Amino acid sequence: MIRLLANVVSGRRSKWVVIGVWVVLLAALAPSGMSLPDVTTDETATAESLPSDSQSHEVSETLQKRFPDGDPLLALAVYKRVGGLTDADKAKIGADAGAIAKLDGVARVLAPVGLVAPPGLISKDGSVAFSAIPLTSQDSDKRTDAIKAIRKITGTGNQGGLETNVTGAAALQSDLTTTLQSTDASLLIATALLVLILLLAIYRAPLMALLPLIVVGVSYTIAQGIVHIGADAADTTIDRTAVTLLAILMFGAGTDYCLLMVSRYTSELRENEDKHEALRRAYARAAPAIAASGLVVAGALLMLLFASLHSNRIFGPVNAAGILVGLAASLTLLPALLTVFGRTGFWPSGKLVRVAAPKEAPRMLSGLRPLPDFSALMKDANPTIRQRDGIWRRVGEAALKRPVVTLVACLVLLGICAVGVTTYKEEVNVVGMFRKNTDSTDGFKVLSSGFPKGTLYPNTVLVERDGGPLQPADIATVAAAVKAVPGVAQVSDPTGESRDKQAATFAATLADDPFGDPALERIGVIRERIAAAAPPGVTAKVGDGSALRLDYKEAASSDQTTVIPLVLLVIGLTLVVLLRALVAPLYLLGTVLISFFATLGISLVVFDKVFGEPAVDPAYPFFAFVFLVALGVDYNIFLMDRVREESRTHGTKEGALRALVATGPVITSAGLILAGTFAVLMTLPLDILLELGFTVALGVLLDTFLVRTLVVPAIVKLVGDASWWPARLHPPEQPPPRSPVPPPPPGPPAAPPPPGGIGPLPDFGRGGQ
Repeated sequence: MIRLLANVVSGRRSKWVVIGVWVVLLAALAPSGMSLPDVTTDETATAESLPSDSQSHEVSETLQKRFPDGDPLLALAVYKRVGGLTDADKAKIGADAGAIAKLDGVARVLAPVGLVAPPGLISKDGSVAFSAIPLTSQDSDKRTDAIKAIRKITGTGNQGGLETNVTGAAALQSDLTTTLQSTDASLLIATALLVLILLLAIYRAPLMALLPLIVVGVSYTIAQGIVHIGADAADTTIDRTAVTLLAILMFGAGTDYCLLMVSRYTSELRENEDKHEALRRAYARAAPAIAASGLVVAGALLMLLFASLHSNRIFGPVNAAGILVGLAASLTLLPALLTVFGRTGFWPSGKLVRVAAPKEAPRMLSGLRPLPDFSALMKDANPTIRQRDGIWRRVGEAALKRPVVTLVACLVLLGICAVGVTTYKEEVNVVGMFRKNTDSTDGFKVLSSGFPKGTLYPNTVLVERDGGPLQPADIATVAAAVKAVPGVAQVSDPTGESRDKQAATFAATLADDPFGDPALERIGVIRERIAAAAPPGVTAKVGDGSALRLDYKEAASSDQTTVIPLVLLVIGLTLVVLLRALVAPLYLLGTVLISFFATLGISLVVFDKVFGEPAVDPAYPFFAFVFLVALGVDYNIFLMDRVREESRTHGTKEGALRALVATGPVITSAGLILAGTFAVLMTLPLDILLELGFTVALGVLLDTFLVRTLVVPAIVKLVGDASWWPARLHPPEQPPPRSPVPPPPPGPPAAPPPPGGIGPLPDFGRGGQ
């Protein structure tokens, strides 16, 4: 299969067919890719992403199916004037509420002024008030449009002493959507520029720096189209974060695959005059490792299909599709383009791919043949005679001279770094995820100055009776049980009734931060109390607010327990198939895990001490693990594939050193590019993306410069040929025996010796053959 593909992508005519196929795919799928935002949504503040058996999801589903207004998401228009709201302020609040009520997708607005104003919407000191605005649309983009319209009506900021903000769950989600939408284009441009600069520094050839970007750009556009078509076929939406990370992952991993292919092609061009033959040879050597690398990342991502959170479950196939398309492009489109341009693509650094002319020994006399290059023969026969290969040979020889010392020192260092994992702490604070102040976060601060913090996002209590209408006493009994729980600041009157009269809702507002751990723990108490207090035939469930964040936290923890073992299994099996061994995959997987925990430990300490973030989102370690383990094993695949190749000729111990020297430049370049692309995430104003970008970039650098350079070669040196158990490496092929030199043909009779007894000169030319 590899040879067939190599012949196709390097053929004098077939390479143009390959390029043509990709052009057709690009033209066909680009329109769908450009409209991908049509099927994206943000699931941070909704129950859409939660498992179907969670109470928050069940409450949301019941409201959507049986209640007239569905499951609205609450926005709060907050007003504050130091010293107390004036009559003019209250008139404005009433006028704003009337204008907001006319907007599409807005249910009944509860305002603090008017003839039927409900109690509790104006603070005790009269300085803060809010209007409750339920948004009925389930589409995040439509809710974002509604929030923009509400802000246009109310105004924002300080207006003649009246401070106005729009906050609440709907506004928080809107600000998240706006933040991601505003940064998508700049993120893509920044990533592409960074990769281009790094490639120019590596190749010093403009065209060769552009080719990987062209290949990744084409595959990214096609992948977007495939994702859009897949979402339509599955009748589902895609979390916007998955689309944001798709660009980062494809530019990072896709460029790595291109680098490995170009590196092999460069080496072959120095040995083969024909660019087509050079590509065929390079392809046969590089394609298996590239394919294994891409498949292991895609396989790890597909394991997210077993996650319970919808956002995690859809994240896997979206990014796996991107990896597979990028892999296909690096194995077909890139080789075809390389064959088209050949050595011209390396201009002005043509000396990198110039065929090395064999050096001839100086002739002693005119007409004599050169002596053979015994130094080259001795270098192959005796590995102690080596040419200087730069820094990677010096590093490799220093590390492998005392492999035990090298390994122990590295493991101790990584172990110390991993101690930071003990500081791990989770939080599900939606407000705290923004690194910059937004109108919704400022509004939360203003709201908290006059009302309990839980007012930002009240909990919805759903009370249902089976087989008959719900009675007022049923609601009163459940409400009393909720009110009796310490930390519940307020329990409202019924806020909605189902069409069949068998269910109703009321709101429960907590006294403290609805996203803090005390509030989440209190939800568990409330659920236990109402389950015990509900009359026979009546069930009560809690959703929204703190209940929704608790269910999200539990689902995220469950996904870690389920998916992580599957990811490790996929990676382990891929390594076994690639290396055809059991021992090497075990210690390679071990090195990746050690690197992950060390990276996580360093990151948590940096987040706490440098960024002032002592806790992280529950999804952070999950995604960090998937990215780091899947991408980190890439470099082990690149290295060990070369170790196996070199070991066939030189033995495992010497093969480890030769592989390290041969792959050092390309893996280092790939690591720097991959780390750089993820580091771009640190520029986004969202904590989880900053944390994920920092962690993956740090982990890639650790894998590149410590694990792959020192730890893995040291283990290979110590384990030796046992690394390939139960398989056995084929012994190096012996060159065929030389045929005996035929006797020289009879020549003219020897000339008689000249006077003085000096015989004829020996035939240096014939003897030097």
